[in-house]
Amino acid sequence: MQARRLLHVKHFQFKGNPHVSQGGEHARLALQQDGHRIWGPVLYRSSYKNDTDWAEFMRRLQFRTQRFLEISHPPDLVDAFRLTVLEDQSAFEGAPTSAIRSHFKHWSEAAVEDEQGPGTRQQEAQRYRYCVQVDEEALDTVVRKAPGPEDPYALNTVGYARLISKDWKPYEPAMYLSGVKYLEDLAAPIEGCTLHNVGWMSVPYDNLVKVFRHLRGLHDWDYQYRRPPVLWGLSTLPPSQKLQL
Repeated sequence: MQARRLLHVKHFQFKGNPHVSQGGEHARLALQQDGHRIWGPVLYRSSYKNDTDWAEFMRRLQFRTQRFLEISHPPDLVDAFRLTVLEDQSAFEGAPTSAIRSHFKHWSEAAVEDEQGPGTRQQEAQRYRYCVQVDEEALDTVVRKAPGPEDPYALNTVGYARLISKDWKPYEPAMYLSGVKYLEDLAAPIEGCTLHNVGWMSVPYDNLVKVFRHLRGLHDWDYQYRRPPVLWGLSTLPPSQKLQL
């Protein structure tokens, strides 16, 4: 009960451009298919050492999100967009992705009806299938290493956040094709996991809306996945595999 009392949920809304009348068809179709009224990512704050750095991160995130939405989505879809931030220092500070995933599972189950209306289900909504975690390392890449968000020509290749798949589970690193067993190469451990797919990936902090758009399908995670530290969008290399004789 104590952790629940310490949880702060903040919703950030954005302004649409009245001159934009078309765009965002993927978001509109998804809302219609799911019977939902809001969309957008849920973000976990896992860094509490420096409130000034966090404020700067949020300023940059909101600035880039606003810019993307106002040029690519009409006002009604922007009005339906929510960037939700969950804060709880006692539970989230320095937490591994497994702890964030566990909390998100419970939070999302209740949030669907709270946000979308009684009787509403998750359906395929990315909002309840994936969450974003910003830990100390990710925060540092954004506020100290990434270019400022005001420069439209500066390409961000380092500032990232962690995108976590809620439904990921450890798996057997092998598959069979025509009776032949193929096994993944063992990889350097990440939080103790040597699988290729560790259940999260690094995504550009300023491109969350675009990343989520590519994760609508049930199998899109497998296709889009990039093992950390590779940043999503900068590599199209498939996972390496070897033949197990």
